[in-house]
Amino acid sequence: MAAARQALPAADAAVAREAIGSDLALLAEIDRHLAFIADALERVLPDTPFDVLTTTPGWAIIRAAGYGGALGDPARWETASQVEPDRARWVVGLYHAAGVRLR
Repeated sequence: MAAARQALPAADAAVAREAIGSDLALLAEIDRHLAFIADALERVLPDTPFDVLTTTPGWAIIRAAGYGGALGDPARWETASQVEPDRARWVVGLYHAAGVRLR
């Protein structure tokens, strides 16, 4: 808030500071929800076949759970090559979310 007070000395600064304060409160609430979800997934994921994914560099609980949720029951796939077309689509989504353009 101190930075907002210094950066917004105009007549409408009070309104802007109030909006920033509200946004910060909303972000804090979202952070609490995300922490709750991460804790719940941390308890559930070890009982699934996707827990092993967390041993892969860059794969934490949220990503492994998301992959598991998108893939579903791995027993429905006879081989890993059957999963590839779907998995490629998910990986492209991860790259796009990170701002990386694939050719």
